[in-house]
Amino acid sequence: MRSATAGIVDASVPARPSLASILVLGAWFGLLTGLLEGLGLLIFQRINWQNWARMVHVSAPILWISPVVSFLLFVGLAIGGWGLAKIFPRLPILRVLVFLFAALAVYDWLALMSRLYYIACLTLALGIATVFSRWFVKHSAAVLRFARRTLPVNAALLILAFVVVQGGSWLGERRAIAQLPPAPAGAPNVLVIIMDALRADHVSAYGYPRLTTPEMDRLAAGGVLFENAFSTSSWSLPSHVSLVTGRYLYEHGADGAEPEAGFEWDHPSFRGFPLVGEVMAKHGYRTAGISANRVFFTANDGFGRGFQHFADYFQSTKDALLRTLWGREVLRLYLSRNHQYRLHKRASEVNTELLDWIDRDPHIPFLAVLNYFDVHDPYGGPGNYPKPEWPLNSEIDEYDQGVKYCDDQLRFLMEALEHRGMAGNTIVIVTADHGESLAQHGLRTHGRALYRELIHVPLIVWSPGRVPSGVRVKRAVSNAGIPATAVDLGLPNTGNPFPGPLSALWRTTTSADTWPAPLSELGQNTYPEKEEKPADQVDPTSTTGYLRSLVTPEWHLISHENLGVQLYDWQRDPGENRNLANTTEGSLVALRLDALFPQGMLSRDPPDPAKAQLIGNGSFDIKSASGSVNQYFRVQVDPGSTLVVEVRTRHLKPASRLDPVLALQDRQGQPLQSCRNPGDDRLPAPLVSDPTPLAFDDVCINDDVALYANTDSLLEFMAPADASTRMELYVHVLEWNKFTGGPKDYQLKVSGAVTPPHRPQLGYIH
Repeated sequence: MRSATAGIVDASVPARPSLASILVLGAWFGLLTGLLEGLGLLIFQRINWQNWARMVHVSAPILWISPVVSFLLFVGLAIGGWGLAKIFPRLPILRVLVFLFAALAVYDWLALMSRLYYIACLTLALGIATVFSRWFVKHSAAVLRFARRTLPVNAALLILAFVVVQGGSWLGERRAIAQLPPAPAGAPNVLVIIMDALRADHVSAYGYPRLTTPEMDRLAAGGVLFENAFSTSSWSLPSHVSLVTGRYLYEHGADGAEPEAGFEWDHPSFRGFPLVGEVMAKHGYRTAGISANRVFFTANDGFGRGFQHFADYFQSTKDALLRTLWGREVLRLYLSRNHQYRLHKRASEVNTELLDWIDRDPHIPFLAVLNYFDVHDPYGGPGNYPKPEWPLNSEIDEYDQGVKYCDDQLRFLMEALEHRGMAGNTIVIVTADHGESLAQHGLRTHGRALYRELIHVPLIVWSPGRVPSGVRVKRAVSNAGIPATAVDLGLPNTGNPFPGPLSALWRTTTSADTWPAPLSELGQNTYPEKEEKPADQVDPTSTTGYLRSLVTPEWHLISHENLGVQLYDWQRDPGENRNLANTTEGSLVALRLDALFPQGMLSRDPPDPAKAQLIGNGSFDIKSASGSVNQYFRVQVDPGSTLVVEVRTRHLKPASRLDPVLALQDRQGQPLQSCRNPGDDRLPAPLVSDPTPLAFDDVCINDDVALYANTDSLLEFMAPADASTRMELYVHVLEWNKFTGGPKDYQLKVSGAVTPPHRPQLGYIH
């Protein structure tokens, strides 16, 4: 400790400085630290965009919030130090405080980058503070003079940041409102409420036995309920984009948060498709987006283009504090230990922000798009929310409590609109961006597959006098039709730039016969939750490739980029537990439905025989020059013989980081049935353990269970004994993890196959 403090204990510096000197240094360090912090948080939020879903987000107000918070922190420490000096007069408090201020400032600037370990930030900060404090001992008078002269500059920068950010935002919105053209006489308000992660079958109006949604039930009874509405994706960003553009993912392209998606000023977000707010504003509407999903429905994501007012962050003093660097440290060190703590606003806060905004210009019709986040995990309502009628013994119980809380907040909002005399002239549309797995299909939350529980969402349209009451539409639809429906109901006869107004389905029965099948899409997600990765051993998920799906009045087809298709008769099998793609009828249906996908969607091509080398029994060391592996090999099997295929990676030198997925597929690329899959034989319940481990009855896909474990993938397949000819099938080796670059080595071991006429040379196959 002597080496770190010896330099700050020196008689040349006054041992008892004035309170004014201490406050000047504290204020100077605090303002400078906070000004650079706010700028740095904005810059590194963009640089670190690959961690978008895992970071605490900020926007322009952080430029003045961070300086204010740091100013208060440092001045508070200065006052505390001065009081400590009163108790211990011999303490060289000025030098101690300079050391502390310098250490805190440097730690702040290093930690905000999110590129260094915290211990490294702390070590560097202490070292730099030691050097600086030693230098300060010799130049204390000059430093104090410099701080006094430049403190007004720091304060002026803080004031300028506040005026530019807050004043600019306020003036921009007021200017936009002033420039609105007159709205049509009697134009209704439009309110779109997105209940994040709400699956339709947990809404009582959709037949759920628990009374979770009495207010939604009331709106459904007085309006139109779509029994089979589907979201365009199973996670928030692409789905929200579809809800404001009316376009599918393959059209708007918002598959992930990237710098070009809403951060490049010269490139409009979402490929330039018009947003519903822009269209409504051209006809005299003021528009607002108010979001409790502060990661994937924010102005930073590109949604600000469609709204004159967007409320995402900083809705309270607490939220503002926790988005600064020191607030993040409190989150990391203390609040994160409380698993129920969530840095998002409750639906009640969303309501308050909306009503405050409405009351500013109540004479102008509005479009407001709200996001309620309280159904989303971690589940449950606020801590002070009354317990529901059911016990809270499981995740589903807590999920339903979040549903009930959001429904209560919807009721409060409708009552507030009624009190203002606005409810009767408001079009209310309630939906969700996606559903939730809740342990079905071996998955826990969402964003990993396109099963019905993940994309079947509620959709209710209510507007007395404009929408009929008590109508239930059975036809499968996409909730991407909401923008077209809002314009059709709110601005009839003005020209609708959005496709597919859903109002056509309750105005005429003939429209349902030709209504297009709703589509859903999901890009590859190579960040599986530990407990969800075993689901890939049952049916392929987005861990191993892009997914797309469509829903017809009878069928739900899910097509995987690399590993075939799934087909479900959702009328008879709503839980989608029996994949019919390998049945005689199902294979024909799947081929017919696969042709219905638009050409712009990523296609799933069958394996190319010309690119798949014919191999027989043996061990083959294989080298892939590319950063990811996606290779096919052909094998031939005699009737009644058992084929064993294994991918080995852990014994290779140098060690490979290949995480292999092994599949046996037919000529169309569809995984075969009737494999023995040791991978899921050993998995403990409630994952996907095989109830009949000795039977050839599994889907022919095997994936590593442990992440990065380099375990082996092994499949056994028995060719039908009654087959009249030799079978030819494809061995597909796929790497799900595309983020480990460089060449990959692995070993393919085959037994039970027919030896080809020209046996491939052992060694590397390129």
